[in-house]
Amino acid sequence: MQGLVTRRTNKLNSPELKHVFETHDVVLLTETWTNDTCMSNLHVNNFKCFFLNRTEIKKTSKRSSGGLIVYIRDQYVANDTLVFTSCDDLLCIRIEGSIFNLESDLYFCLSYSTR
Repeated sequence: MQGLVTRRTNKLNSPELKHVFETHDVVLLTETWTNDTCMSNLHVNNFKCFFLNRTEIKKTSKRSSGGLIVYIRDQYVANDTLVFTSCDDLLCIRIEGSIFNLESDLYFCLSYSTR
């Protein structure tokens, strides 16, 4: 993404991302550069947002870096959808398989690595 929400723009309002949300039920984004001050700008109608912001920022940085966000359409979200997070580089999500007539649940893990 190289910055989802900045002082000048919110890429969630772009026609390209609006189309992605209209045509998909799960959207995974990396390099969101989000932080606690922009969280109110991450809302997308009919989606639940799960996010991890980079906690360790270089003192010489002028902005946030890293960042993970998973958007899931509301109808697939349950109380235990968020399964696991690790520091600021791993976000695991579960969707009940019964929603899709599956015997097993579906898991999505989004990872961020600087290595």
